[in-house]
Amino acid sequence: MARILVISPTPSHPQDAGNRARIFALVSELQRVGHEIHFVYLDRPGHSGDFEAMERHWDGFWKIPYRLPPVPWLKRWHDFFSRAVGRKRVLPFGVDDWFDGAVAQSVREIAERLKPDIVMVEYVFISKIFQLFDRNVLKILDTHDVFGGRDRMFFQNNLHPQWFYTSEIEEKKGVDRADVILAIQPQEEAYFRKLSGKKVLTVGHLIRPAEAAGTEPALPPRLLFVGSSNHVNLEGIKWFIENVFGILRGRSPDIELDIVGNAANFIEPAPGLNLLGKVEDLTPFYKKASVVINPLRFGTGLKIKTVEALAMKRPLVTTRVGAAGIEEWSERAILCAEEPDKFADAILRIIDSRELRDTLEKGAGEFSSSYNYEAFSPLQNEIELFLNEKRQSPLGVTVS
Repeated sequence: MARILVISPTPSHPQDAGNRARIFALVSELQRVGHEIHFVYLDRPGHSGDFEAMERHWDGFWKIPYRLPPVPWLKRWHDFFSRAVGRKRVLPFGVDDWFDGAVAQSVREIAERLKPDIVMVEYVFISKIFQLFDRNVLKILDTHDVFGGRDRMFFQNNLHPQWFYTSEIEEKKGVDRADVILAIQPQEEAYFRKLSGKKVLTVGHLIRPAEAAGTEPALPPRLLFVGSSNHVNLEGIKWFIENVFGILRGRSPDIELDIVGNAANFIEPAPGLNLLGKVEDLTPFYKKASVVINPLRFGTGLKIKTVEALAMKRPLVTTRVGAAGIEEWSERAILCAEEPDKFADAILRIIDSRELRDTLEKGAGEFSSSYNYEAFSPLQNEIELFLNEKRQSPLGVTVS
């Protein structure tokens, strides 16, 4: 088995956002199959993590202070001028603009002590860390999302770009530092294959199948939305409340919507809305949900809340964006709709039909039983190939 050093600017605990849940699930699966996991958390101000839980869970744990460098002056002035004249344009970040070089010495010391077989880095803007490791170490980049051109996606949806975004040229520079690139869904695998000559694997969000199926939906009907407060989630749930929820309340006045997660803190109270915020355990909310919704209008990556709803074996209504990467399960485990009236119709069809609920729950169970193996086996096979070749060569090899 391999000794794996994971380097992440996002904590694995608590799993109260999609990216945290993705990191925890993927790295825990590596640990479950026997690999030794050492987790380096790059601790950014304002990004709270449960350090004691991380120390208990992983075979080794380090916390290194991490500070985002100042925004380059050229980008500051360019973006200020663009906003002043009303232009929908920003200067993309360079791939290393978010990299804090001060962490390099600490990471180097940890690596010299551990001598890892594999280093896995979360996010392309941390990829410069790969330069600390020689060819005897397999370098795996977990991309999470496509960041090249992400600013254009925001502008197309009448929002100002948020968080990290870069150009395709800069993203290529980052992913080319890895030996293996992990895409989270097939469309993004195609993007990275076109962008880079390195090996690309699709490894989706691994799930822990739950026992939420078989419960009779609550009366009056209850909908469930689970989401953090990122701008993509907020745009989606606000669209639903403004365009769909009124249709539903007109047809079924007693219907309610539970909003769980930090997104609830940014929603105005209204009749039928239960703004619950962060909770310790999502299971009770899934169990009493008649329908789970994921009304995302845009975004990249795999929609983790979609996968987790299916893992809980609950009927789900989402959009094409929300089903990206698992489109083949449409009508088998999920219903997809784009327009407000069609979204409302899909929800009411599920509420009114026990037969449809049973069909979707059965499909969700089939999805859950096959998904983990299909998602994880490409990575496990790649690791085994690397370890076998490394054992056969005194100098070691790098898979590329």
